[in-house]
Amino acid sequence: MYIISNVGSFGEGIYKIGLTRRPEPQDRVDELGGAGVPFEFDVHALIESDNAPALEHKLHKQLLPLQLNKINSRKEFFRVSLADIHREVEKLNEGEDFTVKVWTEKAIATEYRDSLDIENDPQKKENWVKRQQALSTRQLQLDMLKFPVLSSLDTDEDKQET
Repeated sequence: MYIISNVGSFGEGIYKIGLTRRPEPQDRVDELGGAGVPFEFDVHALIESDNAPALEHKLHKQLLPLQLNKINSRKEFFRVSLADIHREVEKLNEGEDFTVKVWTEKAIATEYRDSLDIENDPQKKENWVKRQQALSTRQLQLDMLKFPVLSSLDTDEDKQET
């Protein structure tokens, strides 16, 4: 079972409490943080249990009034404090046999915080835009070498030059 957040995508105080059967839970977290959201997820807890589905069910039941999506219960996001989640996990730990492998209070949110830093500093933003434009141009050149058919297509830059 995992407890994750994505401050840049959903804001503070929103947590996903989910379950994966994968040997490496981080693989599932990485998948969730793919192209569908602008920033990666932070892991707050990884919990191992012989009966993880029952444990997840009990935790979801305790937090049910705080579930965001009241229509689709398969969307396992909750508006709750991490301290409240921690308390509920501790209560469940008294009667269940599971191990909390990771517990992190603060979301690092590196991509989000670094993006805000660039957005809020005009010089950093200007340098970032130039770097991204150069990378984009270089990537197009490499793509054109790999896929010659692309070189016959007009790009926006070509159209502006004519």
